[in-house]
Amino acid sequence: MAFRGEECVRGRDAIEHIKANEKMDAHLSFELKRAGAKDVEAYKHQIAQERRDSLAFRGEEFVRSRNAFEKIIGDESFNEHLSLELKRAGEKDVEAYKEQMAQERRDSLAFRGEEFVRGRTAIEQIEVDERMDEHLSIEL
Repeated sequence: MAFRGEECVRGRDAIEHIKANEKMDAHLSFELKRAGAKDVEAYKHQIAQERRDSLAFRGEEFVRSRNAFEKIIGDESFNEHLSLELKRAGEKDVEAYKEQMAQERRDSLAFRGEEFVRGRTAIEQIEVDERMDEHLSIEL
C-alpha cells in the first residue's frame, strides 16, 4: 500500500503540475492576448493619428493651393486692370496729341491768314502809294 500511496501522491503531483502548467499557459495566453489587444489599440490609435495628420496636411495644402490660385487670379485681374488703365491713358494721350495737332494747325492757318492779310494790305498800300505818286506826278 505504501507503493500505492506513493503512486497516488506522484499521480496527484503530476496532475497538479499539469494543472499548474495549464494555468500558467492560460495565464500566458491571456497575457499575450491582452498584449495583442493593447498593440491593436495602439496601432488603431496610431493609424487614427496618421489619418488626422494626413487630413490636416491635405487641408493645409489645399489652403496653400487655393491661396496661390487666388493670388494668380488676383495678379491676372490686377494685370488686366493695369493693362486697361494703360490703354485708357494711351488713348487719352492720343486724343490730347490729336487735339494739340488740330490746335497747332488752326494756329498755323490763323497765322498764315494774318500774314496773307498783312501782305495783301502791304501790297495794297504800296499800290495806293504808287497811284498817289503817279497822280501827284501827273498833277505836277
